[in-house]
Amino acid sequence: RVKQEECLNEITSLDRTTRNLYDDMSELKEEMAVEERPLLERVLEMRSYRCVAMNTSNVALSNIAGESGGCECVALTNGKECYIHNMHSGELETVFMGDVEGQHV
Repeated sequence: RVKQEECLNEITSLDRTTRNLYDDMSELKEEMAVEERPLLERVLEMRSYRCVAMNTSNVALSNIAGESGGCECVALTNGKECYIHNMHSGELETVFMGDVEGQHV
């Protein structure tokens, strides 16, 4: 009887996990739909990056992608912002916002 209750609890837990994963997938699909809209694509295509940099340890390790021991990110600047992207997924990890010269926050 105890084993049966444990199994039922496990099934309930797995059902909940499955529903949560489906919810997560729905949210990601919505985000992708927004990111793939033509207007956003045109805006992003007009960006020009002034500086692109990778971690020097990647070059020293002969591993540009940073897969084993290096850094798996690349930094790009556009205006006052610095964008950090994952080199494998292309996902934006973080943005460092610059400030106006003489008005340091």
